[in-house]
Amino acid sequence: MIKEKIYVSIPFRDYKDGEISILNSQISLLNILKHFENLKKIRKQKHALKIDLERRISDLLKKIEELKRELPDEKFHRPKEKTEFLPDETQLIKEDEEYVKKRGIENELLEIRLKLKQLKAL
Repeated sequence: MIKEKIYVSIPFRDYKDGEISILNSQISLLNILKHFENLKKIRKQKHALKIDLERRISDLLKKIEELKRELPDEKFHRPKEKTEFLPDETQLIKEDEEYVKKRGIENELLEIRLKLKQLKAL
């Protein structure tokens, strides 16, 4: 099979409209990708929080049972101090990587919007 190149002449206006359509499609796809990445991140966070909550509840139930065995039957309760939950270092590193990935998508969107603006100006 012989491959030959075929050239077709199209009006500049049609070329410009096609290019604009392609760039708008790329913007839409990148926005969808950005939302999908956010959903994945939220789903992972939700899963991690559920696991942490289950672990903490289990620990609390064990401590309550221990206290019930050790304390007398009197009904005296002392308020507990609030503990502050701080994310560990690996969680912070993952969030930084996700931020860099998101910035890459943002930069690509910006470049496409600039190209689109230039084409519309023609």
